[in-house]
Amino acid sequence: MGMFVLKGRRQDILREIDMHPEIREVFLKVKPSTRLLAYLLNNTNLRRLYISEGIYRTIPPKVVNALRDMKVEVIVIPVKRGRPHLIDDHVIEKAFSLKKKGMTMDEISSSLGVSKRTLYYRFKKKGYL
Repeated sequence: MGMFVLKGRRQDILREIDMHPEIREVFLKVKPSTRLLAYLLNNTNLRRLYISEGIYRTIPPKVVNALRDMKVEVIVIPVKRGRPHLIDDHVIEKAFSLKKKGMTMDEISSSLGVSKRTLYYRFKKKGYL
C-alpha cells in the first residue's frame, strides 16, 4: 500500500480514513487536531506520518513523543512553499545558453516567449547574473 496524502476538509479526511483502514503511511497536509490524530491512530495501521516543517512546528513536543512511543515514525519533509514558476527551469537554462552565445535579452525574450523581466528575475535567482 502506498502513501496516502490527507488534505482538505476534516470530514473529507475522516471519510478517506474510513475508506482505507489499511493505511500505513500518511502525508498529512493539514494541521492535525488531537481528534484527527486519535481517529487516524484508532482506525488505521499507521506506522509513518510525514508532515511539513511548518506543521511540525505547530504540534506540541508531547504529542510527537507520544506518537513515537506508539511506534509511529514522524518524518519531517521540507516542502517548497510559494507559487510555482510558470516557466520551467530547462527554458531558463536554454535562455542562459542563448545569452552566452551573444543574443540580447530582447531576442531571447521574443524567441522563447518569456518576458525580459522574468528572464532577469530567474537569471538572478539561479546565480547567472
